[in-house]
Amino acid sequence: MRTARVLNRVVLAMVVGCLAGCFKSTAPEAGSSSSSTSAGVTGATGGSGTTGATGSTGATGGSGTTGATTSTTSAGSTGSTGQTCAAGETACSGECVNTQNDPEHCGDCATACPSTASNCSRGNCTAQCPANEIDCSGACADEANDPTHCGSCTNVCSAGEQCVSGQCEAACPPREQHCGSSCANFNNDPANCGACANACTGATPDCSGGHCVANCPGNQQNCSGSCVNTAEDLANCGACGHACTSGQACVSGTCTTCTSSQTVCGAGCVDEQTDNNNCGACGNACQRNASCVSGACVTQCATGNSTCNGTCVDTLSDGANCGSCGNACTGATPNCSVGQCVATCNALETSCPGGVCTSTQIDPANCGACGTKCPVNSACVQGACQSCTSPQVMCGARCVDTQTDHNNCGTCGNRCGMNQTCTAGACG
Repeated sequence: MRTARVLNRVVLAMVVGCLAGCFKSTAPEAGSSSSSTSAGVTGATGGSGTTGATGSTGATGGSGTTGATTSTTSAGSTGSTGQTCAAGETACSGECVNTQNDPEHCGDCATACPSTASNCSRGNCTAQCPANEIDCSGACADEANDPTHCGSCTNVCSAGEQCVSGQCEAACPPREQHCGSSCANFNNDPANCGACANACTGATPDCSGGHCVANCPGNQQNCSGSCVNTAEDLANCGACGHACTSGQACVSGTCTTCTSSQTVCGAGCVDEQTDNNNCGACGNACQRNASCVSGACVTQCATGNSTCNGTCVDTLSDGANCGSCGNACTGATPNCSVGQCVATCNALETSCPGGVCTSTQIDPANCGACGTKCPVNSACVQGACQSCTSPQVMCGARCVDTQTDHNNCGTCGNRCGMNQTCTAGACG
C-alpha cells in the first residue's frame, strides 16, 4: 500500500510536470510580443506587436494605456475648394483668370507667355497687342468693350455692368442697346428704331429691321408699333404680349425651357461652351479665325500663317519670327520682308518698332506715324484718325454698321454664311 501511494505521487508529479512543459510555449512571458489583442496591460502584450520582437516595456506594441484604444489618422491632401468663376473666366490654382488675355495663363492655365512674346491676346502669346487693343501689363484688352479694362487699363466695371464704347453701363439684355439710362431694341423699337431717339411717326409708324415702315413685313406681326416675329420673340412668343419666363426661349412660337447645359441668348437656347456667337457669355462672338472651345475663343491660324509660341504669325513679315518661329530680325537687318531680315521696309511701308513693316495710312495703331494710336471707335483713313459715326463701330481698321455688315453682323468678326444676309444684327 505504501509502495502504491509513492508510485501515485510520482505519476502525479510527472503529469503536472508534463502539463507545465506542454503549455509553456503558449503563455506570453513578460515583455514578449504576442498576437493577443488584449488592451490595457502596459508592457505585457502591446497592441498587435511585431512577431519576434522583444522588450520588457512593450515598445513594439501599441501605446499600452489601460483601457484606451489608439487610432492613427493619416493627413489627407489639400482638396479643391470648388471655386466658381464668372463667365469667361477660368479657375487656375485657386485664382479666377481670363485666359484670353492673361500673360501668365494664356489660352490655358499652364501656358505663360515667354519674354519674346510677352503679351496675351485672344488666348495667344504675341510680341505686341493688335491695333485695336491696348497693352495692360501684358494683357491685350479692347478698351471699348472689355469690362475689366473699360476705357483704360485700370477701370473695372462693377457686377451687372457692361463696357459700352469705353464706359461702364448697366448691362442690357441680348440684342438690346443702351439709350441713355434705358435699353432699346433697335430692330423693332418704334421710339428708338435703328438708333436712339429715332422715333417712327406719321406715314411710317412701325419699326422693322431698324427702319421705320408703313406696315410690318409678311413674316412679322405688329405689336404696338413693333414689328416682331412671334415665332422667336421672347416678349411676344406665339402672340403679342405672350412673354416667356426666365430660363425659357421662344422656339417656333412656343416658350421652351432650355436644358441644364444651355443658356437663353436672344430668342434661343445656346451652349456657351461651344457656341461661336455666344462663347462664355451671350453676345461674346469669336473672331473669324477662332472657334469656341470650353467657353473660350481659341484662335485657329489662317492659311499662310504659322503658330509660334501659341500665337498665329505671318512669318513673311513678323520681325520676331521672320521666315521661321524664333528667328528675330536684329542688328543691321531689323525688319522682316518676305521672310527675310532686311535693313529697310519696301517703299509703300514704314518701319515701326518691333520690326513691323506697316502702312501708316490705314493702321490705327500707327496712324500717320509710328506710335500714333487712334482712340476707341476710330479708324485710320489716309493717315488720319476718324471717329465712327453712330450706328457704326470700328471693327479692325474700319467703321462698319454691325446691323447690316455681312462680315461683322451684330458684333465685330461675326461673319454670316454664304447664303445669309445680315438684317438688324442677325444672320438669316
